[in-house]
Amino acid sequence: MGERNRFSSFEDEMIVEGVLDAVRKGMLIKDRYEELAAAMDRNAKSVQNRWQHVLKKRYLKEYKGLKEQKKHRNKEPMVVSPMAAAPSVDSPKDQESSSDITTDDIIAHLQHLKSENMQLKQELQEYKEYYDLSIAIHERSRKMMKFQDQLKDQNQASVSFRMDRNGNLERIENN
Repeated sequence: MGERNRFSSFEDEMIVEGVLDAVRKGMLIKDRYEELAAAMDRNAKSVQNRWQHVLKKRYLKEYKGLKEQKKHRNKEPMVVSPMAAAPSVDSPKDQESSSDITTDDIIAHLQHLKSENMQLKQELQEYKEYYDLSIAIHERSRKMMKFQDQLKDQNQASVSFRMDRNGNLERIENN
């Protein structure tokens, strides 16, 4: 796999959360692949392959558990009460408790982002060092070329030839 095609750990997390969320909500996973691909600037097939061949193996228990829950939910009859049909107004406390995201999840995600940020800073530093090195090499080669041109000019100007009586060339150094 080329460097450009590698998935980052953040993209892996996006795929896992996206697919598991789609299963929880009863969505088509194919549609979620397309959403994730658009968000990651990749094609849906590569996202699907990453899930099916790499990530699904790691999260198989959770994936199967969600599939089982979905089966049980589909078997249970839906009972609609008049209270369920009425719109409800929840207080902010009720909304926080009904959320799937916990403070621990947020902290873990922030720690992950921090470590990924540190890794990216380290990579950036390496690229800067490579850049500085290549600039130094380029500068040295430019100076060498300039020096060689100067030597060539000096050699041409300071060396001349004359022919002696027998027709032989003699080199004359001009200083």
